Amino acid sequence: MAFTLLLVGVIAALVPTLGLAGPEEHTVRGTPSAASDPEVVAEQAEEQAREQAGEQAQEQEQDQDEDGTGEEGAPNEGPRLDPNAKDSDDKLIVGGAAVLLLGIVLWGRHVRSERRNPSSG
Repeated sequence: MAFTLLLVGVIAALVPTLGLAGPEEHTVRGTPSAASDPEVVAEQAEEQAREQAGEQAQEQEQDQDEDGTGEEGAPNEGPRLDPNAKDSDDKLIVGGAAVLLLGIVLWGRHVRSERRNPSSG
């Protein structure tokens, strides 16, 4: 029983750490949500249109500059890194540490139980 509670506690701690849980949404009854507000929807549509226009402009610049040099003859920038990559790495490190600690705890319990009952091992 204690092992089950320990396992549930570890899993409950790992879910938000590893990003497996979705974002928390807090709604209050009787208030309109942001998704149903026409102004918010219009702002989101404009923002998406600006992002798409920016992406298209970048693609056009890359198509025009295929020889590997920039406007002034300098080499192009290196690959673009994902800004969320650091968060992913941190989550993997924390998750690995949690699994390692769980393994140490389980191994310690096993060794301790063998010392108490030498005839069962």
